[in-house]
Amino acid sequence: NPDFNYGEYATIRNQAGLNSYKTSGFANVSQLVCLANLENLNAHFFQEELSQPERLQKLNQIAIQQMGLLLENRAGKWLGETSDEKNEK
Repeated sequence: NPDFNYGEYATIRNQAGLNSYKTSGFANVSQLVCLANLENLNAHFFQEELSQPERLQKLNQIAIQQMGLLLENRAGKWLGETSDEKNEK
């Protein structure tokens, strides 16, 4: 493949198996949900042949939005919970 990007491949190969998303040694549930979503979206963007900078920009914006929603939901109402049940907690 004459268009093969050896530089990008070397970077990915060197980072394979590293936990780049480590926060204080552990990830919380919100971070894991967000990471799983981002991995799926990255595969989708890759299939659409978006460049790495385009993918990273989109994934960063999505991560910020999802983490905001996930953290906001923690303080919010649980599914199926009535407002009286929430006040009792």
